[in-house]
Parts: sequence; structure tokens; C-alpha cells
Amino acid sequence: MRFKAIVFAAVFITMFCLPDAQAADDQEKLANDFRELIEKLPPQAILSKSMSILNNENVQGRESKDAEGYYQIAKEIAPKIRKLLKVGTSVFAYPGLLAHGAISYGKIIPKGPNKYEFGYSLYVGMSHGTEGIGRSDFKILFDETGIIKSIENKEVESAHEPSGKKLI
Repeated sequence: MRFKAIVFAAVFITMFCLPDAQAADDQEKLANDFRELIEKLPPQAILSKSMSILNNENVQGRESKDAEGYYQIAKEIAPKIRKLLKVGTSVFAYPGLLAHGAISYGKIIPKGPNKYEFGYSLYVGMSHGTEGIGRSDFKILFDETGIIKSIENKEVESAHEPSGKKLI
């Protein structure tokens, strides 16, 4: 009888407890990887100012050179950050994300004629010229509870959804 109880306990622990520990380790690794990347990205205010400078042909010299440098950083880091994001997860699972973007509130998802779900739009990165949402930036739409509903971005493959598509 005691042997059966020990075997049952071992099977129970193997089936139900170890996967939870692995999931917690995976979440911690994701959070650390994300934090490491987001710290390399300049704040959105600097990226937005740099975007204005690059789109203004009259600006030359050091300002233009600095703005181009910020664009190169955004072009390198934004796709890596984007690949870690997953529709259906909470924005709070990604440390520093909200602090690095420009956020607004409004209609995010159509729910029928003249009906919408309200929520937040978070823009991160920097577009160059008239490319709109591209490789160096992305926009996240999330609801009032923080759940990511959609991610807009071009040319970045993700394990979570096809590139260049707005998913709802």
C-alpha cells in the first residue's frame, strides 16, 4: 500500500508540478530577455524627435547624424522585441514595454456597425519617411485589462502570427 502511494505521488508530481516549474522558468527567461532588449532602445520621446528630424530635409549636421543613429538602433532592436510579443498575453508580462512607447486610448477593435471595443494603442519604435508601420517599429492594441489583442508590424516573422498582418 505504501509503495502504491509513493508511486502515485511520484507520477502526480511528474505530471502536474514539473511542467509548472518549467513554465515559470520560461516566463522568467522571456522577461529577462525582453528587459535586456528594451533597455537598449531609446525612450519613445527621443525616437519620435529623431523621426521628425529625419523627415525634415532642412536639418543637417550633428542632429541629423544622431537621428540616423537612433533610427539604426530602432531598426535593430524593434524586430527583436517584436518577436518576443504574443497576442493574448498581458502587456504587463513585458517589463518596461509601457514606459518605452507612446500610448493612447480609443476604439481598437470593430464589434459591429458603429460598435467598437475600446482600449489602448501603444506605438514603439521609429518609422522613416512614409513607410508607416515597418521593420523599425510596431503598434500594439490591448484592452482595458492589458491583454494584447493585435500587433501591427511588417516584415518581422514571429512564432505567434504571420508577418505583416494585423491580427484581431
